[in-house]
Amino acid sequence: MSTQPFRFQPLLDWAEQREEQQMLVLANALHEEQSAVATLDALVRQREGELAVASEATRVDPYQRLAAEAYLLRLESQIEAQRGVVMEARGRVDLARVALIDLEQEKQSLERLREQDEQRALEEQNRREASVTDDLNMTRHVRRTPPFGGHGDADRGVA
Repeated sequence: MSTQPFRFQPLLDWAEQREEQQMLVLANALHEEQSAVATLDALVRQREGELAVASEATRVDPYQRLAAEAYLLRLESQIEAQRGVVMEARGRVDLARVALIDLEQEKQSLERLREQDEQRALEEQNRREASVTDDLNMTRHVRRTPPFGGHGDADRGVA
């Protein structure tokens, strides 16, 4: 629309690149969160399976019982550690989302500036065209108005 390029086009291009990069960061963070949750779910299922086996056993060797208890304790500590990993992953996802929102807002601001520049350029072009049209109309009016009381071009036989 405008004959001159948008004055902040390099900034807009840079904002778009940063937005795309941040989308990749967010996608990676979401993938890490999903993996962490899947690992946590697997550990919880494993613990529940061990508890089910232990509750079904009628006669248990004391050494097997001690080994099962130690295993369950180790599973509990792994579950707690994995919960921490999930919380950290969720924190990274939240940070990535906030950063992406900020970048989107920055890009939208630059796009609004571009639209305003385009609108100003269009208005300026319309003003110039209106001025040219006014000049042409004025020239026609002057040509058709007789200088000293005549009837203009019609008196001379000009159409």
